[in-house]
Amino acid sequence: MEGRDFSIACTDSALPIQEGMAQLERAHKRILLVVDAKRRLLGVVADSDFRRARLNGQDFSAPLHTIMTRNPVVGRPDMTPSEMLALMRRAHCHELPILDGAGRVVDLLLIEDVFNVRESSPALTAVVMAGGLGQRLRPLTEHTPKPLLPVGDQPILFTLLDQLLASHCERIYLALNYMAPAVIKAVEAVPRYRQTVRFLREDTMLGTIGALSLLPERPDHPFIVMNGDILARIPFEDMLRTHQREGNALTVAVREQTQQLSYGIVTLEGTRVTGMREKPILSHFINAGIYVLNPSLLDWIPHQTRYDATTLIEDSLRQGLRVGSFPMRDYWIDIGLPDQLEQARRDYEGMFGAACSEQPAEADV
Repeated sequence: MEGRDFSIACTDSALPIQEGMAQLERAHKRILLVVDAKRRLLGVVADSDFRRARLNGQDFSAPLHTIMTRNPVVGRPDMTPSEMLALMRRAHCHELPILDGAGRVVDLLLIEDVFNVRESSPALTAVVMAGGLGQRLRPLTEHTPKPLLPVGDQPILFTLLDQLLASHCERIYLALNYMAPAVIKAVEAVPRYRQTVRFLREDTMLGTIGALSLLPERPDHPFIVMNGDILARIPFEDMLRTHQREGNALTVAVREQTQQLSYGIVTLEGTRVTGMREKPILSHFINAGIYVLNPSLLDWIPHQTRYDATTLIEDSLRQGLRVGSFPMRDYWIDIGLPDQLEQARRDYEGMFGAACSEQPAEADV
């Protein structure tokens, strides 16, 4: 087996978690190999380990070995491709370090690169909620629906659709209400969307997720649901892998936000002051408006009745289902207010301009 250049995917166990995460992002990998000075494998740290550490409030100055998996699944150079694939499937892993007899890393195999799994993977379905009134953006939305407001050289919605197409999404449903004919006309005028995008028409406002009751058929596999007024770099495929790897019924994308209070916080026990924090910086996770759902959750969506994503999350928790999170580290902005729209327009060229310019020229002919 011919080895490949994978040096950027290896690191030292003493490296701080924060630097390890940055190294993983620069390498565009999902897994970081932790090795010693002789390149013997000590453990691995996956992107999901970094997300879990962030959610658990882990100190990111701590060394990588505090969060690494010490006995990962590994392969040997003499294994055949079919043996490697069988091993990865049994272990439910998508990355396989290959070690020689001395335990040194000689290769790192990714399941989709090595075995061309992508061609046989299930078709991705997405539902985009794009029927809101956009009242906070008036008067801009009096004659233009919010998803068609321009950011950069195209509407917000088109940037989102292009991201879904780039993630090999084969069926996209747009849930529409306010000014639905204008959205349909704009989307159908773009040839690259015609074979993929379908429309769900809400007769009444059905909330942030109630339009799922209008789906003409149930997806066979977990699918994406998201708000249509988000400008973000969204790793859809990574989010789906996390959903399946962790056995979630529902996965919620979350975004960490920090806020510095203008006043000090006083801690009390009765009338006695026990502590003081001067203008602390608080950190919390917000709902990013992007979800992965198992098809079985569609049974809970009432037909033609308002139903919100928060209600679905609460119902899932009450039923004891596993609701997972997917922290988003890349760019994200919810375009709900005029100042957010202006910020998105300032950010667009640097974040998305190059990607959109890569669309085939003949696509819009």
